[in-house]
Amino acid sequence: MGHEPMHARADGEAGHEVLASSQTRLNMSSRILHYLPIIHTPTDLGSLAGAVVSGVDAPSLERRTRAVDAAWERIETWLASLDAEFAAATLVIYQDGLPVCDAGSAVSEPKIVRELAESGSRNHRLLQTLMQRGATVMGTESPALLVQELELARSAVTPHARPDPRVGARARTVLEMRDRFIAARINDTLPINKRGVLLLGALHDPSSWLADDIKIDYPLGLPRRPGTRQGAHA
Repeated sequence: MGHEPMHARADGEAGHEVLASSQTRLNMSSRILHYLPIIHTPTDLGSLAGAVVSGVDAPSLERRTRAVDAAWERIETWLASLDAEFAAATLVIYQDGLPVCDAGSAVSEPKIVRELAESGSRNHRLLQTLMQRGATVMGTESPALLVQELELARSAVTPHARPDPRVGARARTVLEMRDRFIAARINDTLPINKRGVLLLGALHDPSSWLADDIKIDYPLGLPRRPGTRQGAHA
């Protein structure tokens, strides 16, 4: 993922204005979404973590671990600076993999964040800290689509399984469906007087379906996406 400072681009992306961070305070009549590409840690991958790192040699695994740690340090530093400038209470956080929970359900978004933070997830410890400072953590994804994604990911990493092209095609379809849902969720829940922060794996791209009044800011650079989108571990 790229981390170079962004400059305003006249062409934008998918019809949206792409803002430099210094510009995001100028026009609060539009909604602002700070888009932070993330790298999932082994803790975040849960039961898939073993299969993902299986066969990876120790030096490569160490390099990946350092890269993941450095990426999260950049995210934490940037969010701390945003919190200092605008106060966490003005932030609405949208999180990769966090399902929308029914009101009154025994399972809630804060409960999920708290449990994953306690399990050691650096991502969710950061969310918990922001929540404690007043930020709103918003349910972001369709539970049904997350279940489908998990099933496809398990199929993709099953040892000795014969590659099935249908799995890859279905994974790409589910990934797009997730992106559409995420965009719709942001469109429906991000107020004009608050700032959205989207923590999302680099394989995603919901920008095409965001409302026209949402200005996208990439403070840590644009996501580096592969030439073809693959659904597993997104």
